[in-house]
Amino acid sequence: MATTLDRLKRLTIYLLFVACLLAIKTTLTRQGYVLVDFKNYKSIENEVLNSPIRIVKIENENILLQDNQKIRFTCDYGKLSSHTLFLQLEAAPDGEVFVYTSGKHWYCGNAKREPTPLIRIPILPKTIPENYKVLAGKARFVEG
Repeated sequence: MATTLDRLKRLTIYLLFVACLLAIKTTLTRQGYVLVDFKNYKSIENEVLNSPIRIVKIENENILLQDNQKIRFTCDYGKLSSHTLFLQLEAAPDGEVFVYTSGKHWYCGNAKREPTPLIRIPILPKTIPENYKVLAGKARFVEG
């Protein structure tokens, strides 16, 4: 008789323990915390520039490229910075060219600023693109 009562006590304690863990998990999840993460993060370079052309100099509104061509933006999306070294040019139907630059995802910690989990079990693969092509605008070739 004592063994059945001991088993019942152990089962009750176990169920109370599991219920407490589920309550803690639910509370922390509502507050934005992650207890367990099953993702295995892997970064890949997926969209590199196909035929990059080096920028030699930027003067006024003209951009001098390594192959001695000059372009001037007709439609600028503000994606060029002082750190941009390479461009890719693709012909547009109206005689202008689409100008692409390479963008980099910058992560501090993990993707999408998710909270760091307490336990990480890397089972499910999750790929993160490292480089991507950005349309910087449309341009026209300039003589001289």
